[in-house]
Amino acid sequence: MKKLLISFLILFFATPHLKPQTNLDSLWQIWNNPKIHDTTRLMAIHKMINDGFLYSNPDSAFALAQMEYNFAKQKNLKKHMANALNTQGLVFWVKSNYEQALEYHFKSLKIREEINDKRGIAASYNNIGLIYWNQGNYSKALEYYFKSLKIREEINDKQGIAASHNNIAIIHADQGNYSKALEYHFRSLKIRDEINDKQGIVISYNNIGFIYYNQGNYSKALEYLNRGLKISKEIEDQELISASLNGIAQVYLKQKNYPKAKEYATNSLQIAKEIGNTLQIKEASQTLYETYKHLKQYKDALEMFELY
Repeated sequence: MKKLLISFLILFFATPHLKPQTNLDSLWQIWNNPKIHDTTRLMAIHKMINDGFLYSNPDSAFALAQMEYNFAKQKNLKKHMANALNTQGLVFWVKSNYEQALEYHFKSLKIREEINDKRGIAASYNNIGLIYWNQGNYSKALEYYFKSLKIREEINDKQGIAASHNNIAIIHADQGNYSKALEYHFRSLKIRDEINDKQGIVISYNNIGFIYYNQGNYSKALEYLNRGLKISKEIEDQELISASLNGIAQVYLKQKNYPKAKEYATNSLQIAKEIGNTLQIKEASQTLYETYKHLKQYKDALEMFELY
């Protein structure tokens, strides 16, 4: 479940990962219109990649990001070159190719440092920390998360500060230091409440719920996960709805309430398939695999096993 807990920066933090097709079409039209300003065209293709392709079709996302990079290089727009490389790093992260992901994030970081793009540098540090976390290198992950946090505090990037606290909390949780993890998650939640970052609030609620889950406090886990589900439905964020549903399913699975676990995980998987989120499909199908095994529905369990 842990991949859903991280707050990372694509370019603009906390943008939804899927938009209606009409929006993608309009962004594609902007990109292909030579009469429109270069930076506007680059912003359009960047948003199109991250909103419509990164999770559902990472190979296409990489190819489109290469188009973005080539155009930006031709126009000597270094900030956009770095943005494209950052996206390509995230593509490799989605595909769990962490060495390649690091390579592209360091390329992006190099350009951002050359042009003194503070926000971009903080994003690169954050994403490099993310890769080290995935590799289990917690000391390096914390090193880069704190580098990112320092810059975000310098430029008063509230949303970024909250994301950094969130990610630092996850390291502490992975190390079994749940009290420290909760401390950082509640710091993150406080900032997100102050700036009314609804998506961030859901992420914090879910993460706090997962800490209580790991502590065996299932009533508190369900309390926070249901808070997250409520807000994610209010803002109609399908990815977060799917994540919250799967989190609740995991709690019910632990409580041996298999019918409830099946209900919530099935709903999570259905939404994940509808939006084409491969990471969440994997998470929900894994929950269903465990649930079906306990229900002795082995044919269904095998089907879910093949999905994740």
